[in-house]
Formats: sequence, C-alpha cells, structure tokens
Amino acid sequence: MKTFRCMALVILVVFFATSARAGFERDFAPGSLIIPMDLSYQDHGTFQAYGLVFQLLRNGITVYWTIDPEKVWHAADCDTGGDECDWDCAEEGSGVKCPYPTASPDFYVATSIVWDGEGEANPGDLIANHGYRGGPFVIDSADAATALDIINAWNDESLWGDNPWAQRTVFNVVSVHENTAAFSAYVRKEMVAAPTIAVFADGNEDIATKYLRAAGIPQSNGMEFPASICGPRAFRSPTAWSFRPPNAAMMTAGRALTTRTCLPFLPSWATWAPAPRPTTITKTVPCSPLTASPPIVRS
Repeated sequence: MKTFRCMALVILVVFFATSARAGFERDFAPGSLIIPMDLSYQDHGTFQAYGLVFQLLRNGITVYWTIDPEKVWHAADCDTGGDECDWDCAEEGSGVKCPYPTASPDFYVATSIVWDGEGEANPGDLIANHGYRGGPFVIDSADAATALDIINAWNDESLWGDNPWAQRTVFNVVSVHENTAAFSAYVRKEMVAAPTIAVFADGNEDIATKYLRAAGIPQSNGMEFPASICGPRAFRSPTAWSFRPPNAAMMTAGRALTTRTCLPFLPSWATWAPAPRPTTITKTVPCSPLTASPPIVRS
C-alpha cells in the first residue's frame, strides 16, 4: 500500500500542476472540508481521493494541498518500543501509535465525519483531535456546500444516473471530514483548475492508465482509459515513430501535437505513420491529438 501511495503521489504531481499560488500559511474556518490522506482515515479510498480532487477542480472548486514544510519522517514503526512517534495514530491524545512508519502531521484539528471510506464510522461522528498526515486536501468553508454536491455524487452510486461523470468500474468511498474548529495550515499548492493530461503511448502506457482507472479519472469522452495499451503492439518500439515534443508556439496556438499520446480530454487518437517525413495521420483506437488548453491561474 505504501508503494502504491508513492506512485499515486507522482500521478498527483503531474495531474494537479495547475495552481494559483504556492507556499503560504492559511486559516480555515469551521465548516471547511478535509480529504484525509493518511492511512488512519483514508486507506481503501486513497487513489479515488485523487479522482475526487480532479472532479472538484473540473467543477471550479478551489482545493488547497496542505503540507507542513518542516514535517519529519519517522523511519521506524511508530509503535516501536523506545522509538515511538511523538504523534498518535488516529485520535490525538489516545496514546495509540501507528504500527507502521509515518511522517509527522501537517496540521491538527477537531473534525466530524462526513463520509467514511473505511466502514468504521458514521456521518456526524466526532474526532476530538487528529494530526492529519500525508498531504491532506482542504476545501474552504465558503465552497463547502457546492463541493458537497460533487462529493456526494462521487461517493453514492445511487446518484450516478444523474451524474454520469462519477461512474467508474473501480469504486471506493472517499473519506471526507468537516472541521469543527478553526485551524491554520501551510498551503503547498492552491489548485484552481484541472489540467489537461496526456499519457505517452510508448507500449507501456497501461502502467499509467491503470492508475488513472484506479483513481476514477476518465477520458474527455467520459469513457474509462483502456486497461491494456492504447494501440497495436506491432508499434510498441519508439524507433518506429517520429516523435516531435510540444513547443511553446504549438501550446499557445492549441495545435495538435505530432507526438504519440493517449489523452483523457479528447475523444480520438491520431498518430503519425512511421516514415522519414511523416505526412499522414493514422487513426487507431480511442485517444487523440493533443490540443493544449492554457492553464487557469489566479493572481
């Protein structure tokens, strides 16, 4: 699980690079929403938490990625006798330590359960104080009501008929908490829009698309990413293709890139046929030429 969480973090960095500001302390009033990312409260729904954040951003909800820049890593299991963590595992003050290594908390706050993906708590249950670890996501109280509509649709299969964007083969409930007291946290990234995502179809793209499927992030046509490679295995070798990486002019003009990609935001996939001077486009399976959209940032 810890290895998967590291891989998921890599995906997160790529996906949510569109940000307005980074590196500042911010206060959050009671009624803000927290998406925990530590194993105490977000184990089964870890991947799907990234998918939920992605959908929140697509719907114009600002999401704050909070990470304490002075956090420390405790390499030994937190319950190791003589080498215990200074922080408790779930309820701060309980004296119960995690039976695995963790980093120190990014912030402490009292909360109540909105959604519990671990099946161990009910909505409204109180958490007297928890040290949220692992880079939790926070939604300001001003956006909480709108965000809850998206969160509820994401977590409740009975609402998928009216919200087809939430449908996914891999389904886990994502834990969400609401703070009952004000707190301050260091915002590593203020994220204001979901970026365009491309997966290079180099014959190993199924490694990346499996994580996208696990997160519940679809292609732009609403379909899930394929579980296998995007194109014929006969074309797996990069030497058989003419790659031309994007440049600033192409990105500004929104022109189709001539690199071989599998994309979540466009409905088809065009690739240059192998030739010394590529002049034709060969259609294969669902994916598409990349038309770039400018990042949305707030000054």
